Amino acid sequence: MPEKSEIILYNLIVLALYFTTAQLGLMLAIPPGFASAIWPAAGIALALTLVWSPKVLPGILFGSMLANLTVVDSYSINAFAFAFLLGVGASLQALFGYYLLAKQIISEQWLLSISRIRRFLLKAGPLSCLVSASVGSLSLLSFSYINKQDVIFTWVTWWVGDMLGTLFVAPICLVIAYRYKLRLRHKIFQVIAPSIMVFSLVIIVFAFNRAEQNRVARQHLLQDSLRVAQALEYEISRYQAYARTYSAFFASSHKIEEEEFIKFSSIVVQPDDSLFATSWVPKIPRTEKQAYLDAMLKENSSFSIKTIDYSLLPDFYPITYIYPEHLKSNALGLDIGSEQLRATALVRAEKLNKPTITEPLTLFQSKQNKPAFLIFSPVIVTNTFATELAESHIVLVIESETLLQNVLAKNLLANRSFNYSVNLTTNDGIVLFEKNKNVNTDIVSTHTIKVMDQHWLLNISASSSEIIAKKDWSSWLILVVGVVLTIMLQTFILWLTSSHNSIARQVKIKTKELNRAKLKAEQATVQKTYFLANMSHELRTPLNAILGIAEMLSKSNLDNQQTELLNKQKVASKTLLSLISDILDVSKIETGKIELEIAPFSIRKLMLKTQNMFESQAELKGLTFKVNYKGNGSDWLLGDEHRLQQVVSNLCSNALKFTESGGVTLSIRNEKDIENEQQNLLIFEVIDTGIGIEDTRVLHIFDSFTQADSSVTRKYGGSGLGLAISKTLIELMKGSIFCESQLGLGTKFTCQLTLKNAVSEENKQVQTLRNAEQHLKNILEGALVLIAEDNEINQQIIAFHIESLGADITLANNGLEAVKAVENCSFDLILMDIQMPEMDGLQATKLISQMPNGIDVPVVAMTANVSVEDKQACFAVGMRAHIPKPFEVNKLHHTLLQILSSPKINHTYLDTTS
Repeated sequence: MPEKSEIILYNLIVLALYFTTAQLGLMLAIPPGFASAIWPAAGIALALTLVWSPKVLPGILFGSMLANLTVVDSYSINAFAFAFLLGVGASLQALFGYYLLAKQIISEQWLLSISRIRRFLLKAGPLSCLVSASVGSLSLLSFSYINKQDVIFTWVTWWVGDMLGTLFVAPICLVIAYRYKLRLRHKIFQVIAPSIMVFSLVIIVFAFNRAEQNRVARQHLLQDSLRVAQALEYEISRYQAYARTYSAFFASSHKIEEEEFIKFSSIVVQPDDSLFATSWVPKIPRTEKQAYLDAMLKENSSFSIKTIDYSLLPDFYPITYIYPEHLKSNALGLDIGSEQLRATALVRAEKLNKPTITEPLTLFQSKQNKPAFLIFSPVIVTNTFATELAESHIVLVIESETLLQNVLAKNLLANRSFNYSVNLTTNDGIVLFEKNKNVNTDIVSTHTIKVMDQHWLLNISASSSEIIAKKDWSSWLILVVGVVLTIMLQTFILWLTSSHNSIARQVKIKTKELNRAKLKAEQATVQKTYFLANMSHELRTPLNAILGIAEMLSKSNLDNQQTELLNKQKVASKTLLSLISDILDVSKIETGKIELEIAPFSIRKLMLKTQNMFESQAELKGLTFKVNYKGNGSDWLLGDEHRLQQVVSNLCSNALKFTESGGVTLSIRNEKDIENEQQNLLIFEVIDTGIGIEDTRVLHIFDSFTQADSSVTRKYGGSGLGLAISKTLIELMKGSIFCESQLGLGTKFTCQLTLKNAVSEENKQVQTLRNAEQHLKNILEGALVLIAEDNEINQQIIAFHIESLGADITLANNGLEAVKAVENCSFDLILMDIQMPEMDGLQATKLISQMPNGIDVPVVAMTANVSVEDKQACFAVGMRAHIPKPFEVNKLHHTLLQILSSPKINHTYLDTTS
């Protein structure tokens, strides 16, 4: 690759890494007012500049710009200029660190002693990080993002975050980049793993503390909103008491003069009350209208009865007295019964003989169209027939906004400086009051307030980050102290490893020739391997050892906890084996050549296996993993259990991967088919509370190499093949799979299958598998068995199982030894590995089949070679069965039982691969 192309590639890599680690740093930022307590991007920038030279500074510049543009409210020239300045600061800091440390890094001496490590840390952290903190703080001040009094605090937290990020991330990156030069290639995991584990624990503690802070924030909001709701109810009840007091005042006297009303009102109504007006309204029959007018004109020559709208009531309700007096000019003589909302409340008050309240309305005498409501309190008198009648009304006029402003000022805003959003509506959704409608909030508290015969809804919401203490020192200190301890541990490990390597180098110098010879031998061995076929073999061989030893352990005396752990280890190992098989199956699926293995299986066991597989993974992420099962269908069904398990595991794994909070639920419905009782309808649902998928991408989610978007691949990883494989497998089973999702809320995958019930003969086969061991013991008791296997651990595992059946075994380390053993002895059974030194299993089997002692001896392949070509090659040389490694004991017993129970002339070839 030309040098120019390399530089472009390096810059793109730096840009991507800087942006990714910057997002991690932003996740650890503590609002409001803090820079991130650790800024890993600073360490990435310094390390990659030291590794690839200052030519990668443009990548740092643009990576920083992109990261900072993700947190601005809107894109503007100022936003781009601000992000550019921060990018310049990050680039200058990396350049400054390069000139401080380049010679020390190039000399490869920075890890040789604790003093050199200390000098490296001093230059990389406290010194080089002065640059970005200074540029960043001045930029924030210049663009008015912070005040002058906050500059020092911002500079300190910025400097601390960059320093910790550099001291933690830069050494790890340099150790990885220079692992060959520092001779740490084989120790890279043990060098960096402890630091990463401790840092992960720090992040977990930090997350728990932040969660507690959020809980406190919600509790604060609940307390504040409850106080406001109670205060509002109290205010309304207080005004009801005012109305009753007025009614009693008028009922106690035959006639109340206007001066008495004004004086009484000045005593009752307090200066800080929310009352807009208080008035007395007599009930005037239409027949007495002129008499009333004549009486009022004697006192006020300009008096007249005014209407709001057309009145259908049999009486007039003119405002006669009103307080305060400056409202007389607009309100005096106004017939409040001439408008529908007011008339409805009046009639209801007279019918019930108690105070009522109107629906929200607009005041006739108010110049502003603000919502208000009226409280009507009837003045009750008893007529000659001892009947209580309303002869007049007390009307209290209250503006909703004034009422809420007063309540909030006394009970919320006076004690808090937070930017609350407040909304008060009637039960019908009519808005009575709104404050800070467009403020971004993430927590809300709702209360229902009973106001006479109405119900109001009070919603108060706020931003949790605002309610959390202005300077959340506890979370900040957890991160800072935790990262400092991690850096100390990392420094000690680096020094210890470097010292060990220095001693090791001295030893290696004295044994240089021996190491060269050993290296040549290892290289010669590596060159003899074939990549694709040998990959499966090499992976299956250790897996066979793991599963075999686990099986051997399961037959020993174990307590319940050990048994449970061993079973989980078996499940995980078998899952890994399935994944290895899946890798080889991808090409088959794409070409449509995959085949299903139909056999009886238990749907409940499949469910429990899935629960055991993912429950602990969910716990590690702080999530819940629930499995629900219901239905009346048969537990034993006919189908490909392995492929069905593969689909369910893939969906559950994806759900856990893309879920950060909440949990994952696997629901299984197993119902009898109404039309055919021999069939069951299976419905699997995997529901998560994760990031969700956009509607436009749901339709393509099952396409190969497809994820929700490229950022999902960067953040969560994955090839995008899992769902495509799952869809192919479900359709092979003649089922269907579909996805429902809402962005930000979660996703649900649903699979529907129709499977036949497993009939009694097939259940008998299951029972036969369980009894295979006893049958084999009867057959193999005292039999001679030859085991040809070059791996010592595999020899022990196979020998353990065969000897447990009562057979006498002979071990051969390769095909040549196996041939010689058959020359000298007649065996009843031969278990043959394929890849062995000296002579492979295929050559050995071919020779054995031509020998007098080997003509009728059944030879069974036990190998990690599982391709179709490998199986055909085994059967071509006369092998009777093929058992893949790692093997399951039940399948081993079942296969050997079939081979040894059948007549020797019946050459049936058995393929037990699942």
